Amino acid sequence: MSHTLDPEFAWLLGTDERLAPDKLVGEQVRRAADMVTAWWQLAPIIAPRVKDLARGRRSTADSIRTLEALATSVSTITRVQNLLAWRFARALDANDIPYSLLKGSAARLVAYPESHLRGGLDVDIAIPRTWIYAAKEIAHDQGFISAALSNVEVGRHFVAVDPLEQELVESEHYELACLVRRQTITDLAPATERAIRSTIDMVRPWHVTEDGRLGCYVTLDLHHGLCLDIPVDDAVSSATRVPAADHKLSVPSRPWLLLHLIFKVYWEGVYNYRRGAYQYADVLRLLEGLDVEDATELMSLLEKYQLEAAGHYVLRRVPSDLGTPLSPVLQDYVDRTAQAPTEVFPTDVNDLGDMWPKLWGRR
Repeated sequence: MSHTLDPEFAWLLGTDERLAPDKLVGEQVRRAADMVTAWWQLAPIIAPRVKDLARGRRSTADSIRTLEALATSVSTITRVQNLLAWRFARALDANDIPYSLLKGSAARLVAYPESHLRGGLDVDIAIPRTWIYAAKEIAHDQGFISAALSNVEVGRHFVAVDPLEQELVESEHYELACLVRRQTITDLAPATERAIRSTIDMVRPWHVTEDGRLGCYVTLDLHHGLCLDIPVDDAVSSATRVPAADHKLSVPSRPWLLLHLIFKVYWEGVYNYRRGAYQYADVLRLLEGLDVEDATELMSLLEKYQLEAAGHYVLRRVPSDLGTPLSPVLQDYVDRTAQAPTEVFPTDVNDLGDMWPKLWGRR
């Protein structure tokens, strides 16, 4: 479905219902359904919007049924991820290991009505380098093993990695990826199991086990850096505690979380086609209600880590292409950074151009 990305449906990423059309008909429904499939991580929160706008038309019933099944599949695997990730976080707390959830794993707790409405492929957790191998041992104790995607088997399956090869990779990277636990899922309601099996090729962690049962992979990515040049220590220090089930979990401050998401949208966007747009859903929700103090800190972080170009390109699209006004402070930032610095090459300031066309597979 990745070839069908269509900027006409960018409004699905936001929350402003005024941007949506009065209804979707015929081919519009199928194109919107393609978008939800491409952004499967958001299916639980945006599939109902497409269904509501389609208003029960028989000609699009198959597309709507697929979206409903996809939303069920994603919300179910997200609940499994939460269960295991939050247990891991409780163990980190018990061992006084500082940490913070990252990216979608953090955004689902602070930017969505319920955490299972925002899915993801991995659970990303920031842990300062000093503590990261102690955290890795806890993950091993909880059934996670160091693994990589198999390039031999058909489908998306993981195999244990050679320790020496893993050590070489980790020495040049900013995360310990991947720590994987294979989970067999039992006692699902029949309708839920049918939904998962009917969309199993759309949500990659799901698979059928050798004995025909449903299984999924839950993957922990332990980051000691947001990238090679940005250690996680300050992001972890900024963390606040938010409730989740019977525990409180650490998530970065809103400026740090937005910094990371802006970086991801931009970097994935400029280096790939058709990747990263779905993360705008997190950005838009985190911008809602952003106060002046947090907006000012976000701008300072973008400047500190030479991501002003990324901030400009990502944020300028919020009002112009996603229909959501920026606060006066951030709009002033976008206007000010429209002027490129003098006497430097674009690569010196991480300016790789506008990522927007590439997000949709265009030039």
